[in-house]
Amino acid sequence: MEPERRIAPRKPVRVLFNKYIDRYPHLGEILEISSSGMLTRTIHHPDAARACYAIELAPAEGEVPPVWLCARRVWTDGDLEALAFVAPSEADRERLEALFELPLMG
Repeated sequence: MEPERRIAPRKPVRVLFNKYIDRYPHLGEILEISSSGMLTRTIHHPDAARACYAIELAPAEGEVPPVWLCARRVWTDGDLEALAFVAPSEADRERLEALFELPLMG
């Protein structure tokens, strides 16, 4: 069962990530993350709304393989952007939870 994004436990983090737009990576910073989405700050990013984006999450270079997810924009406010993960697999959720030490979702 998919947790409602607003009740999924969130964790504050400061991690850089790549959001791919038209096959090119654009730098952003994760401010909060949960198993269902994340609050981000855009750093280098064109104003190009898409139905979904490929997201690459890797908090420490070389430490573990990156997690690749599909995400959609929920809202934006200036340089803040909320992204919801689109249909993450159970394996994706487990990797996210392990990578960011998130509370487990039942």
